[in-house]
Amino acid sequence: MSDWLDKELSTCLFTDKRLNTRFKWLIKSLYANHGKSIPQIFHEWGAVKAAYRFISNKRVDENNILEGHFTASRKRMESCPGPVLLRHDTTEFS
Repeated sequence: MSDWLDKELSTCLFTDKRLNTRFKWLIKSLYANHGKSIPQIFHEWGAVKAAYRFISNKRVDENNILEGHFTASRKRMESCPGPVLLRHDTTEFS
């Protein structure tokens, strides 16, 4: 599953390379421990603080976070030879 996640995150680009690294670390940790809170996932206070610091960073926005998923979805649809049916999700990320 890590290969899928690496492809999904490969086009997420932040202005700072450290943010890219932190984002991939955070998403992989959340994915491996879905359903748990950040303090439950990261047992050390430094890691918990790093996760919250990433989330509250002013240089991180929803476009940065979702770009990889949007690009990967577009590539999957382009590889289909016929019509593609899409389910619409009305939830928002903010």
